[in-house]
Amino acid sequence: MLSGDEIKRLALIQNDNPNSYRAASYDLTVGRIIAPDQDRVRADEALIIPPQGMAEVISAERVKLPANVAGYTLLKNSLSNQGILAISIGIVDPLYEGLMSSTLINFSRSPVPLRAGDAFLRVTFHEYSPTNVGLKAPTLISDREYLHQRVRKVRKIFSKTFLDLETTVATLTQPVFEKSFGKWRAALFVYVPLFALLLALLTVFMNAATAYLSRNGANRDQIKSELRKEMQQEDYIQLKKDVDELRLQLQQSTNKSPNTEQNVKH
Repeated sequence: MLSGDEIKRLALIQNDNPNSYRAASYDLTVGRIIAPDQDRVRADEALIIPPQGMAEVISAERVKLPANVAGYTLLKNSLSNQGILAISIGIVDPLYEGLMSSTLINFSRSPVPLRAGDAFLRVTFHEYSPTNVGLKAPTLISDREYLHQRVRKVRKIFSKTFLDLETTVATLTQPVFEKSFGKWRAALFVYVPLFALLLALLTVFMNAATAYLSRNGANRDQIKSELRKEMQQEDYIQLKKDVDELRLQLQQSTNKSPNTEQNVKH
């Protein structure tokens, strides 16, 4: 891996910023921003990337690589920490010469500002010995054509939000609602009559249970009354027997008394 001083000495970065060299990399800065909801290319302006928003960012610098050096780009950690994801990054082939770009997507819940001159990609360079002598250089285009290609890409492919969530939600909500409501409606035709039948049976059962309990309550009171009468009748019979016995004893006592007095006189 080449150091920052070696990157500068080999002039791998054109239109470079002396403050962007690092110990083992170089920080590419924002030159132009292409937003899907804008009709023109932003230069030297700030852009707010909303949550789920997307933007194509083109570097202010140009990269020029010899045949024995390859590059590798990564998103800056400062943007990653804010919830930004970068695509279209990775290896930069040897002999490449031109601008660098990346598609940035805001996956956070907060808007993220991006301004011209902000560092957005970190590029490292690696020296190697090519084994293919007839190495074919990548197709090179002018900066103007590069810019036009990125504009066409954004206008043709990009939506205002990642995965075009607004259109997706609007498109799917109505069919999903109609499908779900259709299922509920079909279920209502089956379950509502069944529920009404169960409710009617429950009402009949509760009325029968109430009548049964009332009848049992009346029978219980009647049984208690009859038992009370039987107990009173038994008490009356027993009391009558006791009275009759007492009367008999009194009569016997009375009959014995004259005989005793007569024996005393003799």
